[in-house]
Amino acid sequence: MWEECELHFHVDCVWHPTELKHPLEVNHPYHALHPLKLLTARFPDYSDGKCRLCGSKIDDRLFYHCSSCNFTLGLCCVLRPPQPSLLNLKAHDHQLTLLPRLDSFTCNACGLKGDRSPYICFQCGFMIHQDCLGPPRLININRHDHRVVRTSVLGVVNSVCGVCRQKVDWTCGGFSCQRCPDYVAHSKCATREDVWNGEELEGVPEEIEDIEPYVVIDDNTIQHFSHKEHYLRLHDNGLLCDDNKRCCELRCIFPIILKRLGASQKYCCSPYCANAMSVN
Repeated sequence: MWEECELHFHVDCVWHPTELKHPLEVNHPYHALHPLKLLTARFPDYSDGKCRLCGSKIDDRLFYHCSSCNFTLGLCCVLRPPQPSLLNLKAHDHQLTLLPRLDSFTCNACGLKGDRSPYICFQCGFMIHQDCLGPPRLININRHDHRVVRTSVLGVVNSVCGVCRQKVDWTCGGFSCQRCPDYVAHSKCATREDVWNGEELEGVPEEIEDIEPYVVIDDNTIQHFSHKEHYLRLHDNGLLCDDNKRCCELRCIFPIILKRLGASQKYCCSPYCANAMSVN
């Protein structure tokens, strides 16, 4: 750092300036109208300080800029620009084309908003963030007890993300639990560094833990794995729920026996379901 003017330099740029010298102007394929000029000072007041292609905030004060179009690129996207088109991706079946401009959109892969340079499918209108192109397929997250799997359409109406607790667009992709039909999560939320350990589990056998379906409290009382909040008591006076009601959460096919467990809580479970169900 040069203290008088508060400029920062990479170590390699200080010790090897000739090898890493950048041209003062470049003609870039994603901005053919005008050449981009190398700037080392502060961003112009009208600029948002982000790379037009990848959206990364540019902190090193070394970037290329077109003042006529307010078009800015970081060094990485100048030296290694994203591919103009992509094919044979897990994220989508058709060819995707980069749209290098500011454009508000909803990513079909994660359901979240974007503001620039998506990849778009002109065949079906599919749009995707650049960093959503290669998400993991099967992962463990610290916000749920089971593995979650990547899906292209969540399909769970009126659902909320299990990580951020915000509404999820059920027509878009994300992560869901194959054991808990209502559990979903945004792709970006599920793959956050504080949520996911970075390990892809596709092809890795799952370690299955056998758990007893219930714990006996006394002769007429159990604690069932699906309802640990309250005890369940055997009710044998012949009072049955109507035919449309089934075992809470488990959806068994047998009629259930009703027992009031407190002033406001009701919970039912058939004897068959209590004995037959187990957790895998």
